[in-house]
Amino acid sequence: MPNIAPYAAVHRAENLKGPGDARPTGTDIVKDYNLVGVLQGKVALVTGCSPGGIGLETARALHATGADVYMQVRDLTRCVGIVDDVKSDGGPGKVALLRMDLDSLQSVRDTTAEFLQKSGNRCNLLILNAGE
Repeated sequence: MPNIAPYAAVHRAENLKGPGDARPTGTDIVKDYNLVGVLQGKVALVTGCSPGGIGLETARALHATGADVYMQVRDLTRCVGIVDDVKSDGGPGKVALLRMDLDSLQSVRDTTAEFLQKSGNRCNLLILNAGE
C-alpha cells in the first residue's frame, strides 16, 4: 500500500477549501506513484460517473493508468463532454459512456449486455460508485 504521508499536510482541516484546493486528485496520485500506463489493456467499469462526483474522478484516474474505461451514468444530458474530458489526458485507453438506470432491472440488463459487447466480454475492474 502506498505511503499516504506525502498527502497528510494538505488534508489538515485548515487546508480544506473545496474544489481546486491543494489536495491531490486521483490522477495526481497515479502520476506521483508512477502508475501511468500500468493498466493498459485492462477494462474498467465505473458506475455513477456524473459530473462533479467521485465516479468521474475515479474514471479519470483509471484512464491515466492506461485502462479502457466504461462510465455508467443515469442521465446522458448531464454528461455531455465527459468522454472528451477524460480522454484529454492523452492516455491510450478507450473511454465510453453507458446509460443505465438502476431503478430499472431491464435497464441494468440492457446496459450490461452493451458493456460486455463493447468490452469484448472483459471486465478487470468494477467500481460500484452509483447511489443516491
